[in-house]
Amino acid sequence: MSQANPLPAELSAQLSALSPTQLAWLSGYCWAQSQGVSGAAAEPTILQAAAPTVSRRVLVLSASQTGNARSVAESLHAKLQAAGVEARLSNAGDFKSKTLPDEDIVLLVTSTQGEGEPPEEACPCTNSSTAKRNPTSANSPLPS
Repeated sequence: MSQANPLPAELSAQLSALSPTQLAWLSGYCWAQSQGVSGAAAEPTILQAAAPTVSRRVLVLSASQTGNARSVAESLHAKLQAAGVEARLSNAGDFKSKTLPDEDIVLLVTSTQGEGEPPEEACPCTNSSTAKRNPTSANSPLPS
């Protein structure tokens, strides 16, 4: 032990064998112990309690062929709501893609079929997002 390194030599030797990730974890653990925090959950500090929260809207959009992705989306939606998040669940087949810019956060839960094709109920969304504009259209960004 020295003034520069107050740790016993055997502990210093063991620390030198740790990876950077292990050292980072140990650093956080030791800091929490020095603050008297025990366990995984700690009381929020005054700064955390006073921090303003931004209300975000989350759309959970599901596209499923067999229903598996839909059940995952429903579970995710329920967990978001239980956590106090303003969340909405929609089927990709019912979703109007022109409203996508109005959404705050979109979580897409989907599956694939065949050789990676989207599920059939996702086709309205995938067609509108990948379709090329008609060059003769007045709204076309391409010169006619």
